[in-house]
Order: sequence, then C-alpha cells, then structure tokens
Amino acid sequence: MRKRPAVDYLIIAVVIAALISPLLALKPTRRQKHILSLREEARKRGLQVQVMTESIVDEDGENSTSIRYFVPWLAKDLQQVGSDQWLLVRDRGRGPPSKWVGWRWFKQEAPQHHQVAIDKMVFDLPNEVNALSVNGQGVGVYWQESGDIDLLSKIDKNIKNIYSNII
Repeated sequence: MRKRPAVDYLIIAVVIAALISPLLALKPTRRQKHILSLREEARKRGLQVQVMTESIVDEDGENSTSIRYFVPWLAKDLQQVGSDQWLLVRDRGRGPPSKWVGWRWFKQEAPQHHQVAIDKMVFDLPNEVNALSVNGQGVGVYWQESGDIDLLSKIDKNIKNIYSNII
C-alpha cells in the first residue's frame, strides 16, 4: 500500500471544512440568543412581542426596526377602550409637544383619562424605551431590546400599571 502525500490530506481537510462551514453559519449569535431569552421571558409574563413594519421615523427621516412589547386587551375591556389610539415618543423634535419633558405626541394626543395614567409612570420608564402606545391591540412600549431581565421586569411593571389605570 502506498503512502498518501500530504496534499491529499490537505484536499480532504478543505472539502470537510467547506461542508461544515454552512452549518456554523446557522448558529445564533450572542445578541440573537439574548433577544430570544427576553422574548421568552416576556411571553411568560403575559406580554406579546411584535416586530412593527410601520416604524417611527426620526427627524433625519431614518427609521429603525421597532419592536413592541404589549399587554393585549381582554375581551371585556375592548368596549371600554373603544377606538382610543395614541403614541407618545421620546422627544426627537417632531410632533406636538406633550406636558412631559422629553416626550412628544406622534400624530394624536391621548384622551385626558389616559394622560392621568401616563402621569403615574412616564418618568419610571427606562431610557431604552422609545415610545409608549395604546391601540386596538393593547398597551405597549417600543424599545431596542437592550438590557437584561431586570430591565424587562421594569418595562412589564410599567406597561401593566398603565393598563390597569386606563381600564
């Protein structure tokens, strides 16, 4: 039996590497794992997660992906909420000013009884929260999914506080 030259082994190694490399690309990044753990924890807490196709455009006309964590309305609460729909965003120089420093309305202002609920928690929101909203789906926040489970706990508490104060 003849000895195989080193070139043969090199060719075999290159072929094996070419076959394995696509499998390594399927491995999630640390950021993807972090986002997945945040979303799983949010679901356990009763929050729903939604990737928004209609993002909030900043003053430069740029829009980033908007991720919304929200508490859905219960069927019994839908009639009470009606068609209320509003969005309060961190101040980026666009939209009518609100009574809260650092925040502006996006399009339409919240009804007065919602503003009372907002008063109780708007300054408790973490800096990572870009917007607070109410629409036909529920009460939620937009954020970039940075931070840890403790930050998610604070966001969860604030969303549920405003929900209970609106109903």
